[in-house]
Amino acid sequence: VMNLTTIPVKSPDEIFEILDHSIKKRAAAETLCNKFSSRSHAIFSINVSINERDENGERTGILRTGRLNLVDLSGSENRKRAGGPGVGVRASESKAINQGLLSLGRVIKARTENGEHVPFRDSKLTRILEESLGGNCITTLILTVSPNHKEVGETLSTLNYAHKAKVIEN
Repeated sequence: VMNLTTIPVKSPDEIFEILDHSIKKRAAAETLCNKFSSRSHAIFSINVSINERDENGERTGILRTGRLNLVDLSGSENRKRAGGPGVGVRASESKAINQGLLSLGRVIKARTENGEHVPFRDSKLTRILEESLGGNCITTLILTVSPNHKEVGETLSTLNYAHKAKVIEN
């Protein structure tokens, strides 16, 4: 994954510092639909490892691990509505955003329709989120929708997408 960074930390404060730094580095640009449109999906993963100890404080040899994925998906983008150019950097960003969402949609469809083949390998996004899409984890969705009546189509699309994802059993 381009620009992937792994940083060992020992405290929650260190995690929040890195998260703040990451948010500041995130690419955003103005479109006709959104003044601060994110130009990529963002994934912030926190891997936690704990060596269990007995009542005397001695290590038991048992290592427990867990992962928290914080995922911010960019919304799908229609270049005509968003006002982006048909070529160049913005067009490439839009294409990558939409491709990731399309791949995620295919995985959600396969998981909800009990498909024999789930196309996790179609994108980096779906490979990273494989455990969240029917694996051994808890998944929570938070949606951003618009109260503007002009955006009702986008809002309905977002709600529909989330409804399909909600059906997946982990």
